[in-house]
Amino acid sequence: MTNPFCRRKPKILLFSHLCRPGRITGAERFLLLAAGELCVRADCVVVTPGAGLLASEAAARGLKTVTAEYPIFPGLAEPRPGVPEASERAAEAAADPLSDLLRRLGPDLVVPFTCINPVPALAAKSLGIPVAWMVTEVMAGGAFRERPARWIAGLSDRIAGVSRAAAEPFAGLVPPDRLAVLYPPWREPPESRTRMSALRARLRKRLGLAESDVLMLFIAAELFPAKGLEHFTDAALKAAPEFPHVHFLVVGHPSDPAHFRHCLRKADAGGIGDRFTVAGFCPRPEELYPAADVVVVPSLIPEGFAMTALEGLAFGKPVVAYRSGGLAEVLELTGNAPFLVPAGDVAALAERMAALAADPELRRRTGSRNIRAAREVFGFEAFRRRLWAWLDGLFG
Repeated sequence: MTNPFCRRKPKILLFSHLCRPGRITGAERFLLLAAGELCVRADCVVVTPGAGLLASEAAARGLKTVTAEYPIFPGLAEPRPGVPEASERAAEAAADPLSDLLRRLGPDLVVPFTCINPVPALAAKSLGIPVAWMVTEVMAGGAFRERPARWIAGLSDRIAGVSRAAAEPFAGLVPPDRLAVLYPPWREPPESRTRMSALRARLRKRLGLAESDVLMLFIAAELFPAKGLEHFTDAALKAAPEFPHVHFLVVGHPSDPAHFRHCLRKADAGGIGDRFTVAGFCPRPEELYPAADVVVVPSLIPEGFAMTALEGLAFGKPVVAYRSGGLAEVLELTGNAPFLVPAGDVAALAERMAALAADPELRRRTGSRNIRAAREVFGFEAFRRRLWAWLDGLFG
């Protein structure tokens, strides 16, 4: 096979699983980062299943964008009896219309993001186009996982997981040289440290906080039960009475409004509702982190990665989290294992939060170390090397 990297810039199509107005997921943000790097040496096109924030962000960064219709299949990530088979049949039926797009655009490589996004891979394989699949979530375990994992492996020339936890289902199903771990990178924001201080002062003033107050941040693109908002609330109720100077900020889109209201009622009933501030989805979370003193990530699902945790570390914040999938890897690789607690252990979560609330020197020391660790482990240069090694191997 002729190496397209030698004859011309290869054309790479990156397919997102979502694109919605007003909000963007971690997987979509990672796609933007990857596309921004790939376009240096390739002709990249971001393909989305509709109009929305991802498409507009891509266009704002000068990336080519195309909209196409293709369904996703969440049952592939949480397989149950009969679901993988039904998903496979439905995906195969949806592949023909997307094949027409691929014929028109003529890519050298198709990169589907998330394991629930198989239609681009099916269309590419029908035309003999290589597929490099980026798996951004952890497939649920159990007896029914092997079939969809084997199916994905059979459609892929290369697979990368955003963590060891995300890549693990494919171990043994593909040769080791076809399977990689590609951690999302941290890219330093353009804002200077002076700008960060100004952002901190402005937001804390808006929240009515003194510099001596401690702000604990819970942030997620989507607020639904598995993200752990109720656990954050329960831990806050345990820690707050001893520390009246601690306040809590919840940021994200309430995709489960009943659960969201339930958590807020709990805070009110426990007497700390006046210390809870809630905000909707924030398209520029880098403007929030400077105001926080501690970031709490009590996810109840095995996260593929945990961009919020990495962002908290990189902004110099202590991060307390549940030991869960790729989230645990982020903290362990940066020397933060002491701030991990067993998933679901609210008492241990509250204990870590209280320890940080009580000790400003611990917060300062941990935050300074986290800035260095985030750069060293998840810096963009390391990501760049791993990304191009992955693709160079694919094309020989």
